[in-house]
Amino acid sequence: MVLGTGTTAGAAKTSFGDLIKLETHDGVALAALPVFTVRLDPAAGVWDLYLFQRLVAEDLPLADVKGARQFSLHPGAKGAWVLSLVGSDENPLFIDANANGIDDAFEATKRNGALLAANAPAADRTQLAQQWKASQTAAKLKPWKIRRPVPDAVVAAAPGKK
Repeated sequence: MVLGTGTTAGAAKTSFGDLIKLETHDGVALAALPVFTVRLDPAAGVWDLYLFQRLVAEDLPLADVKGARQFSLHPGAKGAWVLSLVGSDENPLFIDANANGIDDAFEATKRNGALLAANAPAADRTQLAQQWKASQTAAKLKPWKIRRPVPDAVVAAAPGKK
């Protein structure tokens, strides 16, 4: 997967390790459909990427330096199947009163009950986001259970029969 501004110079390959597994569909290895959530921060000119509920990339530069609320997806050389992309002004994954993309429960725990100020320096937010990302990795969060196409290796059975 490549993340960045859409230019080769601004892009970086990112591995999601054990968060996305490959399955064979019609003889082709495909990634099981993950749920991606994007948090845009036009004022700061950055965006964050969540895989299921886990923060996997933070403070990526927006393609439009003026902070336009735009997002585009492009498949790689072998294509891509996107189930959906939803945009929202509010965080749909957790309570985020200060709109910094970090779960308020984690933030309050790390900061003795206080949330980071909305106008806090970007470096403070980045440091807190990296701590949260590390804690999520250590917690080994499980992907959500979602209905998706069945891979070739699974033999269909009648409901209730094993």
